[in-house]
Amino acid sequence: MKEAHIGCSGWYYGEWRGHFYPENLSSKDFFDYYKQYFSTVELNSTFYRIPSEKTLQTWYKRAPENFKYSLKVNKYITHYDFFENPREKLKGFYGLSDILREKTGPFLFQFPKKFIYTPKNLEILLDLLNAEYTNVVEFRHLSWWNEEVFKSFKRNNIIFCTSIGFDLSEDIQTTGDALYIRFHGNKYYNLSYTEEDLSSWVKKIKAISSPSSWIYFNNTRHGYAPINALYLKSLLKVNDEGITLT
Repeated sequence: MKEAHIGCSGWYYGEWRGHFYPENLSSKDFFDYYKQYFSTVELNSTFYRIPSEKTLQTWYKRAPENFKYSLKVNKYITHYDFFENPREKLKGFYGLSDILREKTGPFLFQFPKKFIYTPKNLEILLDLLNAEYTNVVEFRHLSWWNEEVFKSFKRNNIIFCTSIGFDLSEDIQTTGDALYIRFHGNKYYNLSYTEEDLSSWVKKIKAISSPSSWIYFNNTRHGYAPINALYLKSLLKVNDEGITLT
């Protein structure tokens, strides 16, 4: 593995003060502090609302040269309008990369638990995603863990997200040209991983011959996410540009 992009699902959390951020750090300075330690962030906020062009330009300008933003696809595409042909909405969402440019990372499609596997649902999904972009899909229903899905994703270079903390299979599937792992902690996002937990995951990650990986911590309560992410960075010996040193 040559690259390991490790970060958190967002950075704007006041409760991180005293755990990761200094106690007296102003919220407007959160990102400037965050980017000193991480070369990527998963934009969870884009799931709830589409950022303005001005906001995207600000994100681009404030991020270092090698920084990457992974974008969680808006919920109206994945949760509400999926069966109503949201192609134009998705085209617009992909278009956010026109402003973030080279700082654009993968697009994360997180589907609800009620979205179960059927051959038709798989067909609709494959037809919707644009192969020009790096697409990651996170399912919340166990029916999607099957060979037909894995084979189809491999043919289309779609990354099957490994989702940790939702009582789903935690086997890492290598369907795309990178790994994408989300550490949720638990369904309340308030569980911290032990050093033993993360050491075990390092062994699993290193055992897979993938050229790169995207790893995000979504256990954002109580500042657990950045602390766990920093520890994983140290175990994988990842520098500030996301390059592994071993």
